[in-house]
Formats: sequence, C-alpha cells, structure tokens
Amino acid sequence: MRGRNSVNSSIQAKIIAFDKHWNLLIRDGDESFNPPMNMKRRTTKSIHAVGPYQYSESQCEDREGQTKTLWQRHLPCSLIRGDDIVLISVSPQMSVKRFLR
Repeated sequence: MRGRNSVNSSIQAKIIAFDKHWNLLIRDGDESFNPPMNMKRRTTKSIHAVGPYQYSESQCEDREGQTKTLWQRHLPCSLIRGDDIVLISVSPQMSVKRFLR
C-alpha cells in the first residue's frame, strides 16, 4: 500500500473479493508498516491503541544492514480502497489449486 510519497506498508492476506476499481476485501491479513522518521520520534499512544487491531513493534535489518523499526498487526477482515493498491502478487506458499476447489 502506498503512503503519501512512497510505499510504506504491505499486507499479506487472502483476497475474498475485488471489483473493477481494485477495491479489495481481504481476510486474515498481516500488515507490516514502516513508520516515517518523524513519527518514530514522537510515537503517540494512538498508534499503539488498545483493541483488537493494535500494532506490535519489532526491529529488523534492511539491505544495508541498518536497524529499522517495523510495526505489525493482524487484520481478521478488511476492505482496502483501490486508490491505495500499488502491487498484487501471488505468494508461492498459496496453491492455485486450493482456490479452484
């Protein structure tokens, strides 16, 4: 998914339905969100809101070996607008035959 100037999050999920505008209805999604630098400095309690969709924070390394903060959360069911879609790819873990049944 795209942010204001760049792609800042990705979601791995099962697509349940879509339309001609690329609006997606997804299930069992795992979102990974890379917060902008100014948001990291002033982390608010609202981003770690109490509830079923709260973010968990983790550290990971990028290609250059620098440590980055990554926020993750699980989405049981969600609707994503087509305006925010940048790329859709089929995961090699998912079997196409499984969806044809």
